[in-house]
Amino acid sequence: MRAVGNRMGDEKPFLLYFPNMNHLALELVNLGLSEKEAVVYLALLELSPAAVQDVAAKAGVNRTTTYLLIDALMRRGIVSTTTHGKKQLFVAEPPERLLTVLRLQRRELEEKERELMAAIPLLNALHNSRKEKPQIRYFEGAEGVRTVRELLSEETGECVQIVPVDETNGTQMILDRRADHFAELGENGVPIRALIVTASPDADQVAFPPNARFRVISASEFPIRSEVTIRGNTVLLFSYKSNLLSVVIQSEEFAGTLRALFNLAWKGTADVPTRIA
Repeated sequence: MRAVGNRMGDEKPFLLYFPNMNHLALELVNLGLSEKEAVVYLALLELSPAAVQDVAAKAGVNRTTTYLLIDALMRRGIVSTTTHGKKQLFVAEPPERLLTVLRLQRRELEEKERELMAAIPLLNALHNSRKEKPQIRYFEGAEGVRTVRELLSEETGECVQIVPVDETNGTQMILDRRADHFAELGENGVPIRALIVTASPDADQVAFPPNARFRVISASEFPIRSEVTIRGNTVLLFSYKSNLLSVVIQSEEFAGTLRALFNLAWKGTADVPTRIA
């Protein structure tokens, strides 16, 4: 609920006239009236029938603006007009008439929903026409890591990775909440295969999700410095230089090609013992 403030320039704040009606004004604003429309309607409720100059004085709104506001309220069906002699007066309709505003809003929403439902097939056709084009997004820093992990969790099927473990273990933004991420993958039973690139021959303490299978390859022979992860139609890349850069590529063609290259590398390391995390 947004607060009603004095946005009337040098006009008088309406709460001077309605010190106990702040909550009423807020309700009217939440209903869809502007702040000044709410002020004028409240003034008319107290004064009706009233001349425009009396309403303007009560509400603290200038006379010209009050005419415009009353006209808007009349279009909403909650203010009407009458005459006394030759003088035009304005009357606030009973508060129950505010239900008309809600009903009108409901009809407008229903009409918009029908229009949207009719447009969805065309929107889907436009969306599907771009699916063959790779979607590429870039993220930086810790927030990017969290976003990429969420995208990975939303995909389905086996997850395959090439991980420069020395770089990942030296990057705090990767280590933060990594255990929680691994636990989630393990709980969801995500199958994982990974090629671990490291300069250390002892990889017994490599951190990985439960039941992940991995093989260790030499960083001196294969100096891979960026991580590549493929799951579903999504390719995730991490660059550890400077600020951590995460790249997400969503493409069936790219994911399939890189997965095939991973499988080729996995077969090429068949003589390397497979470890189970």
